[in-house]
Amino acid sequence: MKTILLIIFIAFLLAKSLCAQEITDLHWEQQGKMIEIYYGLVTDTPCKIEIFFSDDGGITWSSPLTRVTGAVGLGQDSGKNKTIIWDVLAERTQLEGNIKFKIEAYEVYTYKEKQYPKMNLYLLGGINMVTLEPSTNYVHDHYYYNKWSPSYHFGFGYENYFIKMMSFKTELGFIMKGSKFQIVNDYHKLEYTFRVPYINLLVMVNLKLFNTLNIELGPELGICFIDGYNKFDLSGCGGISVNIKKVVNIGGRFSLGLTPSIEDEIDSDYWIEKSRYAELYLRFNLWRKETTDF
Repeated sequence: MKTILLIIFIAFLLAKSLCAQEITDLHWEQQGKMIEIYYGLVTDTPCKIEIFFSDDGGITWSSPLTRVTGAVGLGQDSGKNKTIIWDVLAERTQLEGNIKFKIEAYEVYTYKEKQYPKMNLYLLGGINMVTLEPSTNYVHDHYYYNKWSPSYHFGFGYENYFIKMMSFKTELGFIMKGSKFQIVNDYHKLEYTFRVPYINLLVMVNLKLFNTLNIELGPELGICFIDGYNKFDLSGCGGISVNIKKVVNIGGRFSLGLTPSIEDEIDSDYWIEKSRYAELYLRFNLWRKETTDF
């Protein structure tokens, strides 16, 4: 029992020594109409300093002196020979008796209201795996295969939070769609890779979970200026991403085409190809605005 009490007592003293502020070498001297008070301060964190006055040898003390300048008030760090200057006659009519000064240091806890993202302007880019769907078709004694092929994308975006955990994102960028295409019959095999450039407009709703994980979903519109391909390519897109601090975001998306990609296939009954891709991207926030008001 005594051992337990001793351990508790030592822990209490240790905790007190780690948290408390210590005033050392307190002394003062008069300089004309002013009094200069000198002291040393040992503290782990910036603290608040107040000084008190007694004219009866410390039996009673005044309220904190107000007409003081120097190393007093908030934000005081450790140091030796710190100086406080008291304008005596601005606060008292006379100074007599058994004069003493007392300095007290207080640890100050400041409350900082939490900041939430409100708007982001960002750049993003990454690698894609692209193809067309269906992956296999059989027409006129030929097998047609669409296989996955590597590609890339880049662009910029704007994000606006309308509640703490949900935002709208609009992205405008460039993407290379296409496929690795094979034609196979009993006599030969033909294989080639084609790429089709698109200007891509993406509008998504973003749901933020656990302050770092994002789930996003929305429509995607591709605009193509190459003959033989549909001018507008509509898709549905979804993905997840992870915030890395406040500047970087890494994520992945999957896009599923909803309209034919090749112009001749709009009225076709047997051969309709739609774009499909998976992407991995890296995002960098260029500008960020935060708010406490939601």
